[in-house]
Amino acid sequence: MNRASSMLLAACLVFGAACASATTTINERWLDSARPRAPLGKTLVVGLLYDPQVASALEREWARQLRRRGVDATAIDALGPDVRPPGREAVQALALQHGFETVLVSKRLDLKHVGREDESSQVAVIENKLYDARTGRPFWSVQTDTFIGGSSAAEVKRPGSELVRDFVETLIAELVKAKLL
Repeated sequence: MNRASSMLLAACLVFGAACASATTTINERWLDSARPRAPLGKTLVVGLLYDPQVASALEREWARQLRRRGVDATAIDALGPDVRPPGREAVQALALQHGFETVLVSKRLDLKHVGREDESSQVAVIENKLYDARTGRPFWSVQTDTFIGGSSAAEVKRPGSELVRDFVETLIAELVKAKLL
């Protein structure tokens, strides 16, 4: 991997859009076994990341890949540039107002520093949850830990679309395993 690719991978994870690779591991899976398996239906996608442009790119990629699987998915930014509710209850109200049945949230939980290859190595923790829009209760969750190699050179602010796509593909595979797609 060349230096530019390494920096893009690191930036991708620092700003919340982890990537599918040997450095990403699924460390927690949860599925509400009491909830009947049914198609996701109309789904609102929300990215809770520190960089709004990366959040928007991740939301759009989730929506694109879910639509390819037959899910009527919409990135929250498609509802309008100023439509980003401040809290969970407000997102639920927005989802119900627009007729969404489920809400998919991708959220960066933590960024841990580890001293593996060099002092700037990190592990990004990303959580993805599906909620029932009507009840507000989650019914699926996957959390990843992703190792980020050192990135002490010039800062790269945004990941490329390929990195975001690879991350979503990894999580789509998890949805398939859970028989939600």
